[in-house]
Amino acid sequence: MERVGRTLLFWGCLGLSLWSLACGDGGSSAPGDFDVPDAPDATEESDSGNPPPIPEADAGYGDDDLPYPLGSAGPWPLTAVRFFGEPEGLPEDGLADVSTDLAQNVWVAHRQAIYLLRPGSTRFERFGPESGLHIDDAMPPGITALTGGGLGEVFVGYQGADITDVQSDPQRFKGKLDRAILSDGGTLSVAHYDIHNNDAVGFDENGEVIRLPDGSVDPAYTDWSFHEDRTVLRFLYDHQFFPGTLYVGFNHGVARIDAGRPDPIHGFDYADHVHPDVYDANGIQRMGDFRALALDPSPRKTKSGDTQTGMLWMGGRWTAGARLWTPGLWEWTSYAQNPFWLAFSNPPVFPVAEGDDIYVMGIAALSDGAVFFASGPGNWGFAPLGIARWKDGQFSYFSPEADLGLPSRAIVDMQRLPDDSILLALEGQGLWRWHPKDPARANRPERVEGLTGYDIRRVSVDDRVSPPAVYLVTNRGIAALRLEDAGKAR
Repeated sequence: MERVGRTLLFWGCLGLSLWSLACGDGGSSAPGDFDVPDAPDATEESDSGNPPPIPEADAGYGDDDLPYPLGSAGPWPLTAVRFFGEPEGLPEDGLADVSTDLAQNVWVAHRQAIYLLRPGSTRFERFGPESGLHIDDAMPPGITALTGGGLGEVFVGYQGADITDVQSDPQRFKGKLDRAILSDGGTLSVAHYDIHNNDAVGFDENGEVIRLPDGSVDPAYTDWSFHEDRTVLRFLYDHQFFPGTLYVGFNHGVARIDAGRPDPIHGFDYADHVHPDVYDANGIQRMGDFRALALDPSPRKTKSGDTQTGMLWMGGRWTAGARLWTPGLWEWTSYAQNPFWLAFSNPPVFPVAEGDDIYVMGIAALSDGAVFFASGPGNWGFAPLGIARWKDGQFSYFSPEADLGLPSRAIVDMQRLPDDSILLALEGQGLWRWHPKDPARANRPERVEGLTGYDIRRVSVDDRVSPPAVYLVTNRGIAALRLEDAGKAR
């Protein structure tokens, strides 16, 4: 019981049959009932106490030989708006995400496949289950998120199962994510991440990890059987502050992946997981549905008195918080080593009772220390709460309609641009650019032209090129924008 007690203290609830009730692990259920095959034996073995081998995905090149230097214009046209759809080989509907990798490949996620547009090409290539992706191991609708990483590298997230027993339900392996790397021959090398908790490790009286003779962690002092994180809702790949660090917003918590770099303590190359949480009026702990992830460009003080730039902000259905980066993965999940820099509870970002829904859909952390949180559409019947601004320990609030003149408060995504302006995607109402630091424009966001008739579902910013590139998932394909005046913070 030592493991369970410690986990309850630091991470919250690891209940069995009462998981959904006790944790509020909501927002990720898949519709309908489906016949699900038993998990493969190899996956079952991963719960034995030691991690499975990390598959090697060899790209054939390193990140030192970038084909397009950081800060250059990159390979794509500087036109204001460019559209990609069926003529370029994309499906008509069902698109879920878009991103670029360090080679400036454009990756697009469809529910049942991913698509690649290489620099110099005019049509997208398709990769599905036949290419090694684990789409068939996901629950409907399939792929939920995607992000580009290093050269030719892409991470693909899936829909997991809505379960009540995270230790023994046969569907606990459904969903999670793949890491895929494009080879010189045009095929994908795929490694699947069967994310499960790995924060429990036994130490001896000298502070050394207790290991078996072969060097692996002794399973008698571990319990890695909990599969809380199954559905991927959002990725964030750090190209700037701690390059190669990937953050994953799940249905339950936020994981971190240092792909191909296993932690020396537990042997995994991922850390699962952390989350800010709150308790409702009945004492039930609430956390989950982390759709909003952002990196902080402001230097923040650590508990040792140093400063760190590039801290992670995370926002979910019930609250939000921030966590500093650590050199080690195990240290990142260890509450004693790396507690939350900030975790909101009173109020839980917005002025509502703890445990009430807030649905943070986007976070924008600016270079002056201000952090903006956007509440957006959640479950049916939820009324979005607007925009919250936090700075120097104080909150202020904006009504999108009354204070900013926007046509709606249904914000589906929010992203920061390098000049500290903010992009707001409104459900059915286009894309808007807000300059909260500019007194002349702080009260009137401007509509981004050229997108009439497009319903924007997701926003991705590539600030590795100049001018920055913005990619949008819409109801009619992918839109790409180049914003000439968004290059530096004011």
